[in-house]
Amino acid sequence: MTVPVPMHPAQGSKVIAVGLRQDRLNAFVQKHGEGKVSVVRFNITDCEHMDQFVKDITTKHPDLDCVHLNSGFQRMMDLTKPEELDLDMFHSQINTNFSCVVEMAIKFLPFLKSKATGTGLIFTSSNLGTVPAAPLPAYCASKAAL
Repeated sequence: MTVPVPMHPAQGSKVIAVGLRQDRLNAFVQKHGEGKVSVVRFNITDCEHMDQFVKDITTKHPDLDCVHLNSGFQRMMDLTKPEELDLDMFHSQINTNFSCVVEMAIKFLPFLKSKATGTGLIFTSSNLGTVPAAPLPAYCASKAAL
């Protein structure tokens, strides 16, 4: 039997929200209350500082038992017009939506595996990873890979 685990501040969970946009993080705290949520500004594509980020989070929150990785952005592109294709943008979507998410998960795994209680990693993908849309090739591919 699966027992649902509360994952929302209103259900008694302590949530540590991490994001790129400070204004959205501040709004999250305002909505749920400082005692129930913590926020940290971090860019998942900052691989150079990812080890320190994970160390800081796990040190400050030793009771952390679940990491929900929800990263992604999409830009339309037309692969039938290679002369107009922005390959840097294509690779940036793959990196942000897949490669960096995998790297972050790998960085958290030793901490999560060391816990005596149950832990979890949750990944947000997209239906576009299963049923792709032609104008979103990098997004669809990255979510399918995830």
